[in-house]
Formats: sequence, structure tokens, C-alpha cells
Amino acid sequence: MHQKFKSLKTTVSAHFESTSHIMQARQVAREDARQERLISHRSAIAERVLRATYHTIMESASHLSFERLIMMLKDCGIDVGDKNHSTKMMCKARDAFHDVILDKLAAIVENEPCVAVMADKVTLHSRTVDITAINLVLPDAPSDAMLKNFVIAAPVVQSHDGDGLAGELKESLGRVCVNRPTQIAAFGGDGQYHHLSVPKKLARALHTEGAEEFTIPAVWDPSHLMSLAEKNARSSSKWVRETINDMDSVSQLFRYGSGFEALMTSDIPGKPKTLKKWSETRFAAHALDVFKSFLDNITFMMDALHHRREKSQATDEAIRLLRDKKFLARIAALCDIYAVLGKGSRDQQNTGKLPWELSAAFGQTLLNLDVMLDVLKGGSAESQSPVQQAIHQANLEEQWPLASAYKARFLEQ
Repeated sequence: MHQKFKSLKTTVSAHFESTSHIMQARQVAREDARQERLISHRSAIAERVLRATYHTIMESASHLSFERLIMMLKDCGIDVGDKNHSTKMMCKARDAFHDVILDKLAAIVENEPCVAVMADKVTLHSRTVDITAINLVLPDAPSDAMLKNFVIAAPVVQSHDGDGLAGELKESLGRVCVNRPTQIAAFGGDGQYHHLSVPKKLARALHTEGAEEFTIPAVWDPSHLMSLAEKNARSSSKWVRETINDMDSVSQLFRYGSGFEALMTSDIPGKPKTLKKWSETRFAAHALDVFKSFLDNITFMMDALHHRREKSQATDEAIRLLRDKKFLARIAALCDIYAVLGKGSRDQQNTGKLPWELSAAFGQTLLNLDVMLDVLKGGSAESQSPVQQAIHQANLEEQWPLASAYKARFLEQ
């Protein structure tokens, strides 16, 4: 071995054993450990702040409550640092969470043969957005939770024609790697999407080589169909329309201003409930809430009307209606009807149910309505024996619970 190389080895070995090298190596190790502790500490702080933003989002709380939550954590002795504590952090965190979730969802969609697409427009604060969702099978999920629905976008609608809606759907679906028409097993939407041929235009916008003539199977959303059927039936029934109009005329006396204050400060024991407003665009479940809130507030409304200083034709008519047993019985009957329709509507909106389960739920809704009708017809039969009358009464109380309760209350008065 060359002498110079032997000298190099000796010199290097001597350097490693020298005091200066050992002290410098220890200093570097201490600095590395300090940096690791600093990074770990900062990561822990960032995680706490992000958990606070996530909690705020999941609780649908205001952005201002995030700042208050940070202050509470600080007062509890938890180190949350001194950065990213304003409401601006909420916007950054929300977008970051959204991107991460969509990335994870896109990775799942890439490995699945197809998805179902659903879309519906809703107007919030005077702006119309197109809520877009996909429904797909998760093979690794439990057997009763394999069918999952994910909202992937809600862009503001810029163009309300078929091409505009199809273009927005294409952009939203592309974010989760749905880029070919053959990836869409079915499309569900309300009447406007079908009248504007949105599924056909979406297939054309997503067309790829070999799938130029592919047609996306499109179905009319069953909950919207039920809503249309309910609206048609309601418009053809005079007593239903009149009852709803009368109920709304009484309710509007207590929705705001002095009427609302009179209702809230009534001397009747208990606490009045907020009167819901009738809506022509909401589903049957909302209509049920409207009827029930009216019945729950009858005594409070009557007390408020009696103590009202300003008398008018509207208040006199409201008092007359609230004393009208037939009017209240009709509302109770509508409660029983819309309880069945509301449950049926919610069943159709359950995206975790399989097609045959939705069909069975719809059949059960129709059967329940038929049974309710048969019970009413059975009560009109003449010459019923006491046993038949008892059976009819039991069936009436089971199928028409609220109407039966109000009937019994009126008979007692």
C-alpha cells in the first residue's frame, strides 16, 4: 500500500478520534434533534388548528366561531401557535379538505367500471347552483353500506340551457376522473334535465373514440315524480286547496312583527313552535312539518288573537277558522296523509337503497294510501255490528292517528 494512502487513513482516523470532531458531531446531532423537535412541534400545532377548522366545518358553524374555538383552546392551555387563526384560514382549510377528498375519491373511481350521476339545481341567497353527485359501489365496504353517494361539486349555474348544464357537469365529473360516457351507468335528474336533453348532450361532450353513439341511460328522479303527482292530486282537490289557503292566511298573522311577538309571549303554558311556511316547491316531508306546526300552535294562536288590540277582518276570520272543528279536522287528516307521503318521499331520496328496495318502498306507500282509503270507506257501511264498529275504530286510529285524535277531542267538547 502506498505510503501516502497509509498516511491518509491515519490522519482521518486521528481526526475522527479528535476532541474537536467529537464535539462538532455532538453539536450537529443536537441541532438535528432540535430541528426534529421543532418540526414535530409545528406539525402538532398545525394539526390542532386544522382539527379546529374541520370541527367548524362538520358542525356547519360560522367562520367566526373558528376564532372563538381557537381562543378557547388557548385558554385551556393548548399550544395553537400564533398563525392561521383568522377566518381566512377557514377558506384555505375548506379548499384543502375539498381537494384531498376529491383526490381520494378520484383514485377510487379510477378503479371502478362505472358510476351513476345525479344532478339537481337549488337557489341559495339568490344564486342558483347545480349540485352534482355520483353514486358508486365500494367493494371493500360492509355489505349494507357498499352503495355510497358523494357530492362532488356545486358550481354556480352560468347558463341554464342544455349545453350549459352539460358543460358544467362535464367539468365537475372530470375532477373525479369521469371522462368517458361509458363510465356513466345512469343519470338521474328532474324534468328540466330531461326536457333539455342534458344526458344526451353530456354524452356528446364526453364522447371518445369508439363511443360516439353511446347513450347514457337517464331516469326521472322518483322523489320529483312523487312531488309532481302530489301537486297534481292537490290541485284537483278543492277542499285540500281551500284548507291550505285558509291555514296559510292564519299563519301569516304570526310570522313576523307584533303577531310573532304575541305568539311567543302567550300566557298559555308551554312554548310555541315556529310556524312553517307553505311552499309549492318543497317535498311532502316539508308539507307535513307545516301542518304539524300549525296544529301544535292552535292554543297559542287563539290566545294571541284574543289579546290582540287591533281587530280586523283577518283576525276575525282567523278566530273563526281556529274554532271551526271541520277545518282543524281537515288539517289533522292532511297530517296523516302527508306523513305517509313524506315517508315515501324520504325513502326515494335514500341513495343507499338498491333499485328493487326503492320499488318496494314506493309500492308500500301506495298500499298504505289504499288502506287509509279502505278504512274510510268501511266506516260508511250501514248496519254494522258492535264488533265491526270496534274493528273499524281500531283501524281508523291506526291509519288516521291524528284525525282520530281530533275527532275524539271534538266529541268530548
